[in-house]
Amino acid sequence: MQNLKLLRKNRNLTQKELGKILGLAESTISLYESGKRQPDNDSLRMIADYFEVSIDFLLDRTGNIFAVAQEDASVYASSPVKSELMELIHQFDGNETADLLDYAKYIMSKRD
Repeated sequence: MQNLKLLRKNRNLTQKELGKILGLAESTISLYESGKRQPDNDSLRMIADYFEVSIDFLLDRTGNIFAVAQEDASVYASSPVKSELMELIHQFDGNETADLLDYAKYIMSKRD
């Protein structure tokens, strides 16, 4: 579950901090990230909900962190700019998505 590590680092959390948030041991988070242990269904849902990503993303089945559920697509249809951005994001791989997230955070930090 390499994407778990990516998500955790993007939130500037340690394994211990994430474990505390999720009610899991630090060692459990470490085992998940290293692929030595797989979370059960309840843990998968809890992690996906916390990071607001799909379970498929957590299981490395897609490189797209911003996968949008079909029923949520109408939110983007109302804004041509957001719609175009989402179309581009769907084409990114995991590393490009992480770079985009870092750049978006940089832009937000310049608002002050």
